[in-house]
This record gives sequence, structure tokens and C-alpha cells, in this order.
Amino acid sequence: MAVISISGTTLLLALLSLRTLQSLVLDERLLLTPELINISINSEHQSLHLQWTVPNLPHQESRMAFQIQISRFERSKVIWEENYRSTVKQGQVLHWSWESELPLECGPHFVRMKSKVVDAKFPKPSFWSSWSPWEKVVAQDSPGPNELLVFPKDKLVEEGSSITLCYVSGSNLKNISCYLDSEQIPGERLDANVFAFSLSNIPFIRKTGTNFFCGNSTHKEDGTVLFVSKVLEEPKDFSCETRDFKTLKCTWEPGPDTGLAWSKQPSQSYTLLESFSRRKEHCQHRSWCHWQISQGSQETYNFTLLAENRLRRRSVNLLFNLTRRVHPVDPQSIKFENVSARSAIMTWKEYSIVNHCTLLCQVELRGEGEVTQQHNVSVEVNGEYVLSGLEPDTQYATQVRCASASHFWKWSDWVPQKIITFEAAPSEAPDVWRNVTSEPGRQNVALFWKPLSKHQANGKILFYNVVIENLDSASRLQLLSIPAPATQQELMLDPRCSYRIHVTANNSMGTSPASIVAVAGDPGNGTENVKEERITGTDGGFPLSWKPKSGDVAGYVVDWCAHPRDTSCDFQWKHVGPNTTSTVISSDSFEPGVRYSFRIYGLSTKRIAYLLAKKTGYCQELANILIRIILPMILCVLLIMILCYWKSQWMKEECYPDIPDPYKSSILSMKKSKENPHPTIMNVKDCIPDAIEVINKAEGTKTQFPGTRKSVTETELTSQPVYLCLIATENNYSSPGPCICFENLTYNQEVSASDSCGHGPVTPEEPPSQLGLLASSGSFLKALEKNYTNSLEENPSGNSLRYVSQLASPLSGDKESLPTNPPMLVLCSEYKMQTAVPSCLASPPLSEDSSLSSVTLLGESEHYS
Repeated sequence: MAVISISGTTLLLALLSLRTLQSLVLDERLLLTPELINISINSEHQSLHLQWTVPNLPHQESRMAFQIQISRFERSKVIWEENYRSTVKQGQVLHWSWESELPLECGPHFVRMKSKVVDAKFPKPSFWSSWSPWEKVVAQDSPGPNELLVFPKDKLVEEGSSITLCYVSGSNLKNISCYLDSEQIPGERLDANVFAFSLSNIPFIRKTGTNFFCGNSTHKEDGTVLFVSKVLEEPKDFSCETRDFKTLKCTWEPGPDTGLAWSKQPSQSYTLLESFSRRKEHCQHRSWCHWQISQGSQETYNFTLLAENRLRRRSVNLLFNLTRRVHPVDPQSIKFENVSARSAIMTWKEYSIVNHCTLLCQVELRGEGEVTQQHNVSVEVNGEYVLSGLEPDTQYATQVRCASASHFWKWSDWVPQKIITFEAAPSEAPDVWRNVTSEPGRQNVALFWKPLSKHQANGKILFYNVVIENLDSASRLQLLSIPAPATQQELMLDPRCSYRIHVTANNSMGTSPASIVAVAGDPGNGTENVKEERITGTDGGFPLSWKPKSGDVAGYVVDWCAHPRDTSCDFQWKHVGPNTTSTVISSDSFEPGVRYSFRIYGLSTKRIAYLLAKKTGYCQELANILIRIILPMILCVLLIMILCYWKSQWMKEECYPDIPDPYKSSILSMKKSKENPHPTIMNVKDCIPDAIEVINKAEGTKTQFPGTRKSVTETELTSQPVYLCLIATENNYSSPGPCICFENLTYNQEVSASDSCGHGPVTPEEPPSQLGLLASSGSFLKALEKNYTNSLEENPSGNSLRYVSQLASPLSGDKESLPTNPPMLVLCSEYKMQTAVPSCLASPPLSEDSSLSSVTLLGESEHYS
């Protein structure tokens, strides 16, 4: 009993302890429940900011964990859950923010939280507190039944980012569509009247923003503007340097401007921060900034360049030593001293640098656009260099730049300056030649010389001196001074004497060496014994060759006229060395089809010229425009003749068609005889003409038709077209028969106004006298033969008959085999360019024995054919 009593007491104590522990836990959960004291809304950043406390905190300070839940539209729709830890003191207000992807105005939000102690100083188990009550957060009141709202308003985003928008509509609005600029965007339903739109990779369209708007058919609209900014880039090529050890200039490449219109976002700003001095400088420019160097002993700098706008920040760092970032100032006061024709002294000044830093300067000399000299010079303050090897009377462009010699960083900019050297006496003798012609009692010498080149003249040539020395009378000298730019002079010399002519060029500094030509007393020079040879030119010019003259030769000269067709001739020559017996004469002035003559002279050691050879030829023969010119002309003429012939044939066919040949008529193929299915000869009896036309009718005569009382004049008949009607000869035939009329306008122009040809119904009661001549086919053909014979005798005036057209009998086989029911009336057919004529006269029905007959209206002098 005692054991049982002890066990029962132990169990009771255990139950009491457990119950007490549960009570303590429940009390702790209730005591540590967080208390939300404020929830604020930031519409610009679409965020919720929570403030809360933990009442009845059991300790002065504890490490606690909080679990926060956020729901949207309904408490059960949890969209966010997060754990947050912090050290909490008694009475402390805690803060936490949450940013929503969906604008907070799109619907109500609910917030709650719970907490527990997670401090290691308290080893006893800790339990989560109870959830705090749901707190409802509303950023926008519900719209009216006819109201439409789009959120967010005027949002600033980066290019390529994502954003979620929404519209909230009243209960009466339906069928709402949304557009980004002009592109329709599909949405997702979040609530009965709430739709969300997710936009990803948003493009930059314009600085004034991109429009997003919604509306329906009732034109109820609302929208927002998305200000899409370019992405702020990290500054590139960040560098700093000094030119005077007083100021640092830092430069960088800023990247695209992220500024937008309407001051929604200004351009990005830049700030320089230096870590050693802890100084900061707000830059006034987007790509460079100045930094004042302190006068202390700081040589090392650690810069941070910070770029920022309203959306993000970018930064780059730079660490450098000041003495290694020296960019010297450009050289100044460049001058030239002791300038002569071939040399000059160049001087310049450098900006004073601290501690008299040694500079390395580079001097360049340019002549005629090319670098002719380049030199390096060590300079501290003043620079000096002697330029030598210059050309007289030449303009040179010089330039100088400098850099730090101890620690090279950058060259300064080039500083240019020009110099012109003085003139010098010409260094070369003029190239001289002559052309000698003889007249009775005198010798004409045309003296020519070529202007000296720039390098030979060494200045401006002012005049040429020509000294004529008579070799037979040494005391007689003649001096001629010829102003430049003349290049020739006419001389009249005594043919009995020999001469030596000296030519020099002169400028302000002196005279050139003399060029000498000699003129012998005998003007012939053996020219009558030299025969002219034919040569052929090439694209490269005229190849010339000659046989060398025996004896001492000082050289050879080839002369010619560059323009032999002109009176000026443009006399040209070329000197060739004494050991050369061939050369090529080339010139841009050579023209195809022009004959050029070349003379080749040998020069003796005494400068006397004697003719060696004559050459003549064309640089290009013209036989080959002649062919190119004549051949296309012939082809064009042939083409024009073919076109004209084709046009004439077309005109003839359209306006003057050929008369059909009776022997080529289709009646020969249509006529099929049982007895002879392949006839080769056609008799007159087998041919029924369609119409007959009379031409060259001299005068009108009256014609009396057989069986009629009324006469018709021939002019009246010929005023109408001649026609032929074919009818059947059935007794019971009372309807009009088929009629085909043909006319050739070539022979009867008066009927061109006729429109149609048809048949009218004819009753049997009409008398034959009003229908014209009626006969059987046999008698009709006989009448044709008789009248045709009579027409040859009664037609002295030369009237002739012309066949117009021909129609075979519509019946095949024997004449006696006629159809019982003739074909119905059809409209007349046209034949080529022929026109249908007025209605034909139909004949009354004939007797059963009658065959197909023809009826025609003819004048007295008209004949059958």
C-alpha cells in the first residue's frame, strides 16, 4: 500500500509539473507576441515600412527572430514570408521594409508577424509566439463604378529592366484593353476588377517617356508614363595628370547620358574622393574634373570616381604617383635665328616645372609634305637646335613637342612654325639646244632652253644671259640679257663664221654655270645625205636607235615638235649620253593619228652638232575609226533600212491589201464531185461569182432590168456597192436565204459608209420584175458567158471588170441535190479589210426544178465575170 501511495503521489506531481509548464509556455507565447504600431506606404518606391515593439520582454536585451507574412486581396493569399533577426531591447521600436513588385495601389495588403527568443544566453527551449492580428493596408480607395485607374503613376525605370503595372476598374466597365505605345499588352486577372501587366526588357524609346494606357470602347481611358532611362555605365579610361604641379586634371569617358525630360531624372553626377586626404570634389562636367594639389609633401593619390543617378551608382578607383603623371605644357615662343640658305637655329621656351625637371623634346622638319629630319633634344627651361642641310629658297614646316625625361607619361601637343631659307646662286646650267635654218647671206639660229627646276634654281630666276662668241674673231662678243620667264631667242649669224653660244641663268644671289652650244660655219651639216626612216610608236612612246658616229662623241641629242600641226610647234629635245645608241621618246602630248618627225644629232667634243638620222612615224595609226566608226554606222544604216522596209510592208498590208487571186480561191477545195473527187481543172460553169465591180465608169447610163418598168441610171447603181445574193430554189421557201457580200475598198470608196449587209423577208407575191434578173444556174452561167463576150465589144471606153470575191456553192455534190430546208438567215461576214454593204435583194421561191441561182443588179455596160 505504501508503494502504491508513493507512485500515485509521484504521478500527481508529474502531472502538476507538466500542467504548470504548459501554462508557462502559453503565457510566454502570449507575452512575446509582437505589436504592430505603424505601417507606412511609400508610393514612389512601392514599399511598406513596418514599425513594432515586443511588449513584456523578459530580459533587458535579447536576440530575437521574427517571421513576417504579407497577403494581398485576402488574408489567406500569402505572397511574401520572411525571417528577420535583431537584438531587441525593452521598449525598442523595430523597423522593417518590404518592396512590392505590384503597385500597392492595385489592391489591399495584410501584414502579421510572430517572434521568439533565439539568444544563446538563455538555454531553455524557446517557442514561437502567437501571430499578431492581421493589419490591413490600403494605398488607394476603391474606384467608382465608372472609374478606371492605372498604376503606378509616372514610374522611373532603367532600360532593359522589368516592371509590373495594373489597372483597377469600376464595376460598370468592361472589355478594357491596354497598350504600350501602340502595341497591345496581354494582362493577368488578379481580382474581379484588377488586371496586372508584366513588362520585361523595357526598351528606351524617347527621353520624354513611354506611354502605357488602358481604355474600352466607351473611350474611358487612363494611363501612365514610363520614364525609361539609359543604364548608368561605369566610367571608362579614368586618368589624372598634371602640367604644372599645381592642378590635377582627371578625365574619363562617361558613357551615355541617362538624363530624361521634365527633370524626372537629371544627367548623372560625378564626384571625386581622395582616400589619403579624405577630400571630396563635386565635378561640374560630365567628362573631366580639376583637383587642386596641396602644397604639402603628398605625392601618392588614391582617387575614387563616383557616378550616380536616381537609380544606381557606379565607381572606379585610381592609384598613382604624381611625378609619374606629368604632361608638360606645350612649347612656347618658337623662333629662328641666323637663317641662311642652308641652315638655321631654332629656339623655344618651356614652362617652368618644379625641381627643374628635365624634359625630352622632339623636333621635326617637314619639306614638301614629308618629314625630312627628326631630332631629340634634352631641355630644362630653354630649348635650342641647329637645323642644317636645308635647301635654298625653300619653305619648311617645323614642329616641336616635349615630355618628361625621367618618367615618360605623355607628349605635349605639337607646336608648329614655318621657316623660309634664303636664296643661293643657281647650281645647274640651263639645258640648251638650237634649231638652225639657212637663208641667202645669213644663218638663222633659234636658241631654246628649259627652265631650271626649283632645286636647281635655288631662288627666283630673274633673267638669262646669252653670250655669242665668234670663233673666227675672238674680240667680237655679243651679250643679250633676256628677262625670265622667256625660254627662247632668235639669232641671226654670219654663215661664213663659226660661233660658240653661252647661256646662264641668274637670280638675286648670282649666276648659274654656263651651258654651251656651237654653230658651225657650214649650215648644211650633211642633212642632204640623211634619209628619213619610218618608225612605229607604241603606248610607251617612240623607240629610237641609231648607229654611232666614228670618232670622239660628247653625246647625242634628239629633237622633235610636240605639236607639229600647230605653228608654235613646241620644240622639244632630249640629251643622251655618249655611250648610248638608243632611247625611247615618251610624252603625254603625243596624239593618235599625228605624224611626228625626230632628228638625231651627234655632239663633238667641241659641242658642234651633226645630223645622224631622221625618224618619222605615228604613235597610233587611225585605220583601226576608222573601222570602229564606219562599222557601227553601216550597221545602223542597215537597221534603219530594215525597219523602213518592214514599216512599208505593214502600211501596205493595212491600207492597200493585195487583190485575191481567183486561181487560189478556196472554191477549188470546196468543190467535191462524186464523179471526180480530185478535179484538177475548173470550168466557168462551176464558178459562181459573189460580186462584180465596175471601175473607170465614164458616165451614167440608164439600165432597164428585164421584167421591170422602172429604169435605173448607172450612176445610181454605182453609187451603191455591187453585191451578189445566193438563195435556194425551193417552192415552199418563203423566208430570206443566206447572203454573203464582199467589197474591196481599194476599188470602191463610196460604199465605205455602209454599215451592214442583211436580208429582208420577201413574200412570194412580189413580182419578179421588182427583184431583178432571175435564172437557173445553167442559164445564168450561159448569160454570163454571152454578156462577157458582148462586153468586150461594147466597152470601147476601156472600162474593166475587177474580181472582188468568190463564194463556192454551199452545197456539195451534184447541182440537182439541193437541201429541202435551206439554212436560216445569218449576218453577212467580213472579208479582211472589206466592209459589209446594204441589204441584199432576196428572190422569191423558185420551182422545184430550179437549182441554186444568183441575182445581181447590173447596169447596161456592166458585165459578168
